[in-house]
Amino acid sequence: MEFLQYETPEWKALVSLTSGGNLIRLHYTPAAADLLRFPRTPAELESHPECFGTPLLLPPNRIADGCFCANGFRYHLPLNDPLTNSHLHGLVLGRPWKLISVGTGGFTTGYLFDSESAEFPGFPHEFRVAMRYCFASDSVVLTLSVWNSGDHPMPLGVGFHTAFLLPCGENVTLSVPRGNGFWEVHPHRRLPTGHLLPWEPGTAALLDGRLSAASCPVASLFPVCGTPDALIRRKKFRIRYVFDQGFHHLACWNGGGGREFFCIEPMSWMTNAPNLPLPPEISGLSFLESGKTRIFRSEFRVEF
Repeated sequence: MEFLQYETPEWKALVSLTSGGNLIRLHYTPAAADLLRFPRTPAELESHPECFGTPLLLPPNRIADGCFCANGFRYHLPLNDPLTNSHLHGLVLGRPWKLISVGTGGFTTGYLFDSESAEFPGFPHEFRVAMRYCFASDSVVLTLSVWNSGDHPMPLGVGFHTAFLLPCGENVTLSVPRGNGFWEVHPHRRLPTGHLLPWEPGTAALLDGRLSAASCPVASLFPVCGTPDALIRRKKFRIRYVFDQGFHHLACWNGGGGREFFCIEPMSWMTNAPNLPLPPEISGLSFLESGKTRIFRSEFRVEF
């Protein structure tokens, strides 16, 4: 695998260019601590690229049967989740990206999806993505740019499967902007039904910071409500994870609980958005016009 190491006086970053331009490790030197869950071996990253660092999903989460219709096109994405008969985690995860630029303030990686891509017949849009990582003394800003370089409007949904580290012995807690309900999902297919359900007390307590983030299983999708940021409380510092208004939904997942990670996943559209009987202002379904670029920003900010 090809990796990029980048250091400032405060930060040590490791990006896998081979696996999606993913920021797989982020170490904050003043606190002598890693912020993100990182793979121990390249093989671990290759087998589960969605479970480490800040992997980009485009589109995010599942598409039922790998199919949907929009703007006169019928799209066919690979069925890579046989248990739910769905397409899972999009077209750029785990793909080889390129280093575009590097300087004193940060670096940029990028990826081109075009007619040479294996999935192009089922998703016939050429597009380019670029990820810019900018480093300040107490923060790292991630700026995602998506440019539709094709001839037709393309459906655009993005998400980050951000995996935070929960070190043993720190009793990490967190708070997310969860609102009053979460999306009901089919118990076997893990696809939203389009109905909001009230929170279960245990999950609500965990997502409000009243229980350890590893104390019970969490696998919830819900609309963002209020200020679009999450707060992770570590033993000696806090991490504020800020994302912009382009992310309308959050998914939270901790692999069944009792493990050393917690994923907070901002998503511009919700799981299976193109197939849901919901208006776009709720599902987040959107299109990017030919020749246009859309920007999504997020930030890790350390607080003492």
